[in-house]
Amino acid sequence: MTLRNLFAQRLELDKDTAPRTQEDYKKALELDVFPRIGDVPAVEPTGDQIADVLERIERRSRHSAHRARCAIGSTYRWALRRSKLRRNPVVGLVFTVRPIPRERVLSDDEWQKLWQGIDTGSGMAEPMRIILKLAILTGLRESEVAGCRTSEIQLDGPLPRWTITRTVSRGPEA
Repeated sequence: MTLRNLFAQRLELDKDTAPRTQEDYKKALELDVFPRIGDVPAVEPTGDQIADVLERIERRSRHSAHRARCAIGSTYRWALRRSKLRRNPVVGLVFTVRPIPRERVLSDDEWQKLWQGIDTGSGMAEPMRIILKLAILTGLRESEVAGCRTSEIQLDGPLPRWTITRTVSRGPEA
C-alpha cells in the first residue's frame, strides 16, 4: 500500500478528524508530498527521506512544511492505531513553525459590536449566525460547533446541556 493509498483509506474511514482538517491535509499532501513519495510503499519512507521532503517545502513556505508534517504524522499515527503499519517515520521530526500565542483580548464593547455584527451580517445564513455565536460562547472552533452530534445535546430538563465528546490525542510527538 502506497502512502497515497493509505491517506485515501484514512479519508474514507477516519470519522474523528474534522472534514476541514482532512481537506487541508489532502491539499498539503497532493501539492508537496505525493509528487515525491506518494507512490512508494507507506512502509518504506525513512525519517531522513521525510525530513528531506519537508525541507524542500520549507524553502518555499514554513507554514506549508508545518502543515505537510502534520498531515504525514497524523496519517501514520492513524495507521498505527489500526495496525496497518508498525512504525511512524515522522517520530522525532520537530515542527518548524511554533504557533504564536495570542495575547489580544476583546473589550466588552468589541464583543458587543461583534455580536451585533453577527446579528445584522448581510447575506449571512441563519445557521452560520448560530454557529458563530456558539463558537464565541463555548470557545470552540466553528468547525467543531458545526460538527456537533445530536447525541451530544440533552435538551430535556431545566438545564440543557451539550456534552462534547473528543478523541484523545497522542500528543505532538508524531
